[in-house]
Amino acid sequence: MDPVSLSASVASLITICVQAVKILKQAIETIRNAKSSLLKLLSQTERIRIFLEQLRTLTIQLGPRAGILLIFNDSGPRETINELYVFVQSIAETPMRIRVKVLLNRSAADEFVQRLHRHEEEIMQTLLLVVALVPSWKFVLL
Repeated sequence: MDPVSLSASVASLITICVQAVKILKQAIETIRNAKSSLLKLLSQTERIRIFLEQLRTLTIQLGPRAGILLIFNDSGPRETINELYVFVQSIAETPMRIRVKVLLNRSAADEFVQRLHRHEEEIMQTLLLVVALVPSWKFVLL
């Protein structure tokens, strides 16, 4: 190959390498961000679990003898947690290529974090209501 042809050929290879590096850097940054989103989702899910455990413990301690009705609708949290489970299962059960694609979809994880946070607030209000309604009881929180 003559020097001019070789130079043109190498130039096109350099262009492809530059584009590949750019794409790889973007992919790495996206994966880092996806990891951050999934860590937030993990943290918020664990917080919800803890608050639900506390709510369960309080309601067991109250039992039917308390004579109070609590304002708490579990349909919202139940729907969110069931959808979260489907989302997590889809990550766990798919082939690696699709799993990475799902992980890159940060918006779904971020939406779950927001929804779980709203449910956390609802659960906290119910917990506070129980404690306020029955101040003479000694509750044991986990």
